[in-house]
Amino acid sequence: APPGDDDSAPEEPAPPLGFDAACAAEPAEPSAGWRGPLSDAHVHGDFLSPEEQEPFFSSLLREMNAQGVERVVISGPPPWNLPGGLEALRALETGWEDLARRCPRLLFQVAGFDPDDAAAADYVAARLEEAPFAGVGSVDLHHPFGDHDPLAAGMPAVYDLLEARGLPFQFHGLTSHDPGGDFPARMLEVIAARPGLQFVWFGCPGSLPGRPANLTCVLPTDAVAGLVETGADLALDGAVVGVDTAPQGYNPPRA
Repeated sequence: APPGDDDSAPEEPAPPLGFDAACAAEPAEPSAGWRGPLSDAHVHGDFLSPEEQEPFFSSLLREMNAQGVERVVISGPPPWNLPGGLEALRALETGWEDLARRCPRLLFQVAGFDPDDAAAADYVAARLEEAPFAGVGSVDLHHPFGDHDPLAAGMPAVYDLLEARGLPFQFHGLTSHDPGGDFPARMLEVIAARPGLQFVWFGCPGSLPGRPANLTCVLPTDAVAGLVETGADLALDGAVVGVDTAPQGYNPPRA
């Protein structure tokens, strides 16, 4: 037919993959740079109702597949920025149990406890019995909106529990907002005293000479960019990147 005379209907785009199909799909191989599987070590969930959680993580999985990301580590919004506080975070983590069972690419972590509560480990233990949560994540130990001693009343038992189960402990330790403070030294003492527990430090100093083998540094993408721009020494050995952003159309609070 002459150009313009084809009156056949345009092909409808395929509907987006749902949660289970998106989880099962193979991520695309990155077209440039690192060609192997990628992981994102630090993603926050959003302020959403229980019924909105699956669509949120379906969108995340579709973006992961498009960008070649194999898995992500997920924690809730910080309780200080979540309507309803700690109880709302616990309700959110309850809603993640089914999603954690259905998609092993989403490594959900729990943090619905007060580090100063001596019974904090009881909450963590109950969650770990209920679903395949990937340890504890994004606990505010050193943050402008939440500061707790690394050996606060609830923390030793949480460390013991995770070490016994072979699960990691990820925490916020934003040294950039208090560069002259003693938090890094105190935290490193705790890490060195527990060589059997893997610590994951979001916001650790860009260079850590003598980094303990049981410590992984998570560097936010803006921190990496700043270090590159200034030519600072970046100890990439034992460091991973945490994007700390949500899928398009969602906007959780930054860490």
